[in-house]
Amino acid sequence: MYMRKGRVDTSLIGHIGGTTSMPNWVKNVSEANQQKLRCLYTNARSLGNKMEELELLVQEVKPDIIGITETWWNTRHDWSTGIEGYVLFRKDRNKGKGGGVALYIKDEVDCKEIKSDRMEKTESVWAKITLGKKTIRSSPGIVLGVCYRPPGSNLDMDRDLFNVFNEVNAHGNCVIMGDFNFPDIDWRTSASNNNRAQIFLDVIADEFLHQVVAESTRGDAILDLVLVSSEDLIDEMVVGDNLGSSDHELIQFKLNGRINKNKSETRVFDFKRANFSKLRKFVREVDWTKEIMDLKVEEAWNYFKLKLQKLSEACIPRKGKKFIDRCVRPSWMSKHLREVIKKKQKAYKEWKMGGISKESYLIEVRACRDKVREAKSQVELDLAKGIKTNSKRFYSHINRKKKR
Repeated sequence: MYMRKGRVDTSLIGHIGGTTSMPNWVKNVSEANQQKLRCLYTNARSLGNKMEELELLVQEVKPDIIGITETWWNTRHDWSTGIEGYVLFRKDRNKGKGGGVALYIKDEVDCKEIKSDRMEKTESVWAKITLGKKTIRSSPGIVLGVCYRPPGSNLDMDRDLFNVFNEVNAHGNCVIMGDFNFPDIDWRTSASNNNRAQIFLDVIADEFLHQVVAESTRGDAILDLVLVSSEDLIDEMVVGDNLGSSDHELIQFKLNGRINKNKSETRVFDFKRANFSKLRKFVREVDWTKEIMDLKVEEAWNYFKLKLQKLSEACIPRKGKKFIDRCVRPSWMSKHLREVIKKKQKAYKEWKMGGISKESYLIEVRACRDKVREAKSQVELDLAKGIKTNSKRFYSHINRKKKR
């Protein structure tokens, strides 16, 4: 397949793949666990009232990348946007209600947000992830984007968005997720009678982008798209189910290309195998008074700390502390809630196959939403009641929910 070669932004590579120097007594060992990344995208139509179900979905699907359009967020949501184990890049709509985009990337994936003056003019968010040694066309990474084009977009807004397409395409491989609100396009023939939609088709053709969603994502229309610079980038796409009461379908797929997922192993002291008799002997042999007598307080402390560290290294072996995949289960989640979610998913499939009415399906959606909110509210009430006796637990919960 022919693909235009883009200019590689080498200025980003060092930021993404760079390492941070560590003290001598802390040894960090990183290895690339190269594998496909699970991706999840949807238009939430207000994520504020669907965060609980998103967290449940994260537990079930365990995605590495999550793209969301129409978050409807603003600064009042800062305390509740985070998902533990994920880095969040977001852009809220500055004026008016609605809109907004978010991109969650698992914190074990090497990534760096990309910003530019052109991007600032659009309702979009962008990040670059690094790849392993064996990559598609030897590209150093993949640019990920989440875009929202409102139905009322004017020509200038469209032009700004198309300019960003050209900019990110110059970085190399790219995957763009979003709701572009072009219901008139027939993606089987890549044609439309709508002039604005035809301009969009011409632009993605000029940029050598491929639209790979083949099933309806809202009603009978394909509004939510996944644009890729190469069709080889993605695999195993599934369209189905939705988030809460949103009328947009969930889109799931996998990214090919042997992605770098960093699993770090920190070397820590293994005190079970320590030779404390030898350590005590070494400590007694040091003339501490003589060594620190002429030193200032901070200098004396640093000398003592480093000396003890050196002696400990000689007497205490180290062991690996394995990286823990931090897809942390929310404290309010239970087996019962998972069964409620599965019941809603089953109702969705029955509705799509014509087995039940849409109203019957919506009853299950509302029941699921109410059960999740009830469980979360009870946990938060218990935390609030116990703030005087266990404030650490309360603030730990709040900090986990803040924007990361």
